[in-house]
Amino acid sequence: MKRLPLAVACIWLMCAGAAAARGAGEEAAGEKAAPQRVTTTAYFTALDGKTEVNRLFVGEIVQARFVAVDGEEVPEDEVEPDIEVHGDSITVKVGKAARIGSIVLVGTEGIVRLVQDGEGAPPDGFTGIEPKDGLIDVRNGNVSETFNVVRPDAVDVPLGPPQEYAVRIDGTATTVVATRANQVAVVGTGLKATTGTSRVELVSAPGWAISGTCPSWGYNIAMLRTPKADAWTPITAQVFGLEPTQRVTFTFFPAPGQQIRPQEATVTAAEALAPAPVASLKTDVPGPQALRVTVRPGVGAGVAEGELERIEFAALERERAGETRFRIVAHPGIGFPKMKAANDYIKWINKNFSGTIDEIDRYVSYGVSLEYEVATNWYGGLAYQRFEAATDGSLLFMGMPQHFSMDLTVDGAELYGRKVWPRAVGPVDLEALLGAGYYFSHYVEKENEYRASGRDRDFGFRAGVGMSAKIVGNLEVFVRAGDLDLKFDTYRRGGSVIRFVSPGMPRAEADFSGPWAGLGLAWPF
Repeated sequence: MKRLPLAVACIWLMCAGAAAARGAGEEAAGEKAAPQRVTTTAYFTALDGKTEVNRLFVGEIVQARFVAVDGEEVPEDEVEPDIEVHGDSITVKVGKAARIGSIVLVGTEGIVRLVQDGEGAPPDGFTGIEPKDGLIDVRNGNVSETFNVVRPDAVDVPLGPPQEYAVRIDGTATTVVATRANQVAVVGTGLKATTGTSRVELVSAPGWAISGTCPSWGYNIAMLRTPKADAWTPITAQVFGLEPTQRVTFTFFPAPGQQIRPQEATVTAAEALAPAPVASLKTDVPGPQALRVTVRPGVGAGVAEGELERIEFAALERERAGETRFRIVAHPGIGFPKMKAANDYIKWINKNFSGTIDEIDRYVSYGVSLEYEVATNWYGGLAYQRFEAATDGSLLFMGMPQHFSMDLTVDGAELYGRKVWPRAVGPVDLEALLGAGYYFSHYVEKENEYRASGRDRDFGFRAGVGMSAKIVGNLEVFVRAGDLDLKFDTYRRGGSVIRFVSPGMPRAEADFSGPWAGLGLAWPF
């Protein structure tokens, strides 16, 4: 039988659009540091006395600066600082902190800003763990938060160096930036959307632990990639953890070469429960885009007004060096094969031997594949697939009852290409798929003592369309449907061709061609 060569399996379909978002990061507030240094900010109720800083964020200290609330530099002799390095931590002691608004440690590995924010000290009699500002903010999966931590059995015992503590928010590990007497500042990435509360756990190296349920809210901002500059690109936002009627305002600040419309958008939490377009961006500067935005919940949210943030996006087509592009996909399904020759054989048996054998009208499939994103929203994959179809029943031969069964199985490997159109319908992605594989089939027919079995192999081709959406984190669920071209008509055992025991003794045949549908889950790694 004629088959196209396997090389035609991956025909690329051209279309624009791809969804990707980088993590959010705070913009350095006036620091003249080298571009590669990252600024990490920690907010405390006060800065007098002793503060312990995680050396991981600083490295070797190059400079220490003391800045007043109005931005004026404060001379060291007015502060009387004492800065000491102890292994993995840096101890900063300030004798006089009346004028200090922030302490800036500039190091070889990064910059740490300790900012004095007089609100949020633990109230008298408080024990447990709570956000200093009353609410955990999750921004594009990132968190920068200060917690009040007071042990019930040691109210007056100050916290030790940052390395002595591990803090998890909803099970996601964060990194401790700095500690003070009863406050701990952390940063973290990869946090999930909350439902309005988050479980916070602190475990100390000395062996004690404390946990609590804290109010939380957050948002995700994403921007699609486009294949060229000077094209409007949607900016989508998702809000979680607020009451459905609560309004949130996004104010955008275009960078040189950017246009954003509208520059201010207000949505309710219900409208942005799933990612929804809030603005569009157009740029004449190719490459990754920096999106500057403030996010302000309205009155009644219990959330402080958002700060100006700088969020990096790979908004225009480019390689994403360093990002994982692999996925494992599990895809069970069902198919509706032609099986004309096999069903004609079954009909003949039923008619001539009083048979009660069902025709083969479906098969079940199981599959697992490994995918790689070869270009923006273009995936190539290698799949293992198995198809199973069967029927049985009874017949009368020379007045004696006989049991009849036919089992058809297929195992094969498929190469396929897949094109995705992100968020084509709200939060739902659309896709098209084309693949080709090489398959091995096993045919078994039994009638009491009679048994015929054989094997065949051939190429098969598959095409389909589908839709998918993320359900938890990066876990993706999808549904697909399409058409399969796969037929086996030369089953052999040894050197003999297996034939149906019917007039003309035609070759045994199994035609799996026809429509198919399936569900699946995909895990990136």
